Amino acid sequence: MPTHESASGAVSKVTRESSLGIESRLEGWLQENLSGFERCRVGSFSSSTAGGLSGETLIVPLEQAPVSAVVVKLEVLEAATNPQTSFSTLLTLQKALGDIDTLPVPRLLGAESSPDVLGAPFAVMEFVAGQIPSDIPPYAASGWVREATAEQRAQMWDSGLDFLVQLHQLDWQALALQHLQFDAPGDDHLERCLNFSVQLFRDESNGRSSAICEEAIAWLRSHRPGPARECLNWGDARIGNIIWQNFECAAAIDWEMGCLGYPGIDLGWWSFFHRWSTFGQNNPALEGMCVGQELADLYHARGGDRIEQFVYYELLAAIRGLSIWLRMFDAMKAQGAFGDLDPLGDEIHMVKVVDALMREAR
Repeated sequence: MPTHESASGAVSKVTRESSLGIESRLEGWLQENLSGFERCRVGSFSSSTAGGLSGETLIVPLEQAPVSAVVVKLEVLEAATNPQTSFSTLLTLQKALGDIDTLPVPRLLGAESSPDVLGAPFAVMEFVAGQIPSDIPPYAASGWVREATAEQRAQMWDSGLDFLVQLHQLDWQALALQHLQFDAPGDDHLERCLNFSVQLFRDESNGRSSAICEEAIAWLRSHRPGPARECLNWGDARIGNIIWQNFECAAAIDWEMGCLGYPGIDLGWWSFFHRWSTFGQNNPALEGMCVGQELADLYHARGGDRIEQFVYYELLAAIRGLSIWLRMFDAMKAQGAFGDLDPLGDEIHMVKVVDALMREAR
């Protein structure tokens, strides 16, 4: 379940000098723990180039195994750059969702809770080939998403929303996911998410704030929509957490922020992060991809719930997202970056998005 406690050890990036020992240990673990892998051989692996924040991801080629490759994801044990992830939630959801044949979620093949093998607990997952949009630099600035046609980007948008609709219609009680609640007080999922998000922002800001952030928090407290349909939330719903094949969703990954909530919580996160990748960082809007009420209407047209007062969910995502930025800012500041930059100043990318959303909300 999502919490706002600091994670505890950074997973060191694997270098070629250290990988030989890891390959041997991982090979032995696979042979001993996974059925059908008793004679497998691990080839030279690499870290994924996708810019995830919740742990190092290794692409591991195999020989004499039932599959040609697996993905190994290591838990972050300290200095986590995203303060709201849970490795146990990832394991729970990868197991529950990966076993649903009609859902594009990679299967969990096995997991190790001890750090003795690779230096941190890890999960072994099905490998799915494809492309992942970049966070750094943002996909709106350069790369294959920016270079795609408007029609191809619209195809991505439709396919991604189709996955969200499918996810939000799952019977989470039948999947025994009742425990995935936001770790905050409240009478319903939205109130708990709001209290969780504000407390997370307070924890990471360490007394810092800005007029626009305080206005947004006050507005969120006084304009909360009524209850909506309960559903399973991905938590980190965005195109950068999807493996794409020919502009279609082939696999949804990174389930560390999964929780119970409302459809608008996931969709607001999707919209906010696209605004951050485009407008927030002075990149083009990317024709074929929409945000705001237009996105909510498209989600409804694809079979999802009608979401009223959608700007609320976008602002909620923005306050929650700022906690990630503040954690990253402080880590880089400690290494000598940024000088006297105000992390919540008007020119900051996420703060720009908050300001734009408040102008819509007022």
